[in-house]
Amino acid sequence: MEEVLDFFKVFSKDKRFEECKPMILEKAKKGAVNMCTVMDFAEKQGIEQGARKQACETAQKMLKAGEPTEKIVEYTGLSMEEVKKLAEQA
Repeated sequence: MEEVLDFFKVFSKDKRFEECKPMILEKAKKGAVNMCTVMDFAEKQGIEQGARKQACETAQKMLKAGEPTEKIVEYTGLSMEEVKKLAEQA
């Protein structure tokens, strides 16, 4: 599996195959791993990135509307530090 991930990294010029390697190799120790394992990892990562992007967009809208940061943290799940950083960028 390690060689396959290395091949995909080189072939696609995409470092994400290197990033998922530790998780895939750990799963391989516990049993069979196939390309679906890699796809599951990629799908999960994409969902998490999409959810984070949506949370940031919602926080920005709430900041523009003048909502208190505590409320934004509660509604978006972002940390207070993340919300403050978004407020500084706005």
